[in-house]
Amino acid sequence: MPSSKDVDSGSNSEDESDYAEWTILAKATAVLAKDFDQQFSAFSHKHCEAFRNAGNEHDHKFHELHTEYLALFESKLLKFLASEDSCVKVFVQECKDSLEDKFCALLQEDENKWFVERMLAALDYKRFHKLMVLEASKRRGK
Repeated sequence: MPSSKDVDSGSNSEDESDYAEWTILAKATAVLAKDFDQQFSAFSHKHCEAFRNAGNEHDHKFHELHTEYLALFESKLLKFLASEDSCVKVFVQECKDSLEDKFCALLQEDENKWFVERMLAALDYKRFHKLMVLEASKRRGK
């Protein structure tokens, strides 16, 4: 299975023919991690102006934008799962197992855990708001 380093560099440490043997979570990590980062970057670029002076304010518009972002996120994930002939239930179970380090040696962390945590951060409104405010302040500084 790929590590986060393999995904970031765009290469896999294992032979491509082993891809069929990977769990759906490992496949998602390898295929979607960069896409999700690019998707958030494009979305924040388009909408961060709304968050320019938000601070700790939570306008209804921010919740609408989070809902819009979630729809994009979920659509991409569901298309991927369908392309791999997998289902949400299996994916969610693998994510839970990863967070619990269920299939790791003692004192080791699941190699896909970082990706699961990244997805969870995107799903959380407060984290989304904080990231959008940060993006707006970065763009203000340019």
